[in-house]
Amino acid sequence: MIQLWGGWSWTKYQGKKGQTLRIVAAYRPNPPQGPHTVYAQQNAYFHPIKRDICPRRAFLVDLVEPLKVFIEAGDHLILLIDGNSNMKNSDLRTALEEIHMKEAILQKHGLLGPATHKRNSTSSPIDGIWTTPGIAIERGGYFAYDEVVMNTDH
Repeated sequence: MIQLWGGWSWTKYQGKKGQTLRIVAAYRPNPPQGPHTVYAQQNAYFHPIKRDICPRRAFLVDLVEPLKVFIEAGDHLILLIDGNSNMKNSDLRTALEEIHMKEAILQKHGLLGPATHKRNSTSSPIDGIWTTPGIAIERGGYFAYDEVVMNTDH
């Protein structure tokens, strides 16, 4: 059984010869930072249903398990994610690599990309574009958080 509670959505396209592409958009809550955060809201949701799990861990479980099902069904995947985790080295990266997904921009350009959030002091992207092996990008990259749209945090 797959328990779905939010945090991501998808759309599916069918192409030539029955090939399918599923594009998934996802948001992983930040670590706990107060009572009015997405993390706190999800904790409040889990409490009455007796799901004793960190919302960040729940996100990984609740996202990766369906992704496995999509992959086993033959779908190509593109995951667009505000992961609030280092795309170069984190539990999120490990979980996605275990199902053979790669961060497309870092794979294309290496690990020297810019930070994608203004509070990030380590030049690490916390947003990512993950793909299954059948997806190849020709061009792409990240701008730093304020290079295109000013006064934003991503």
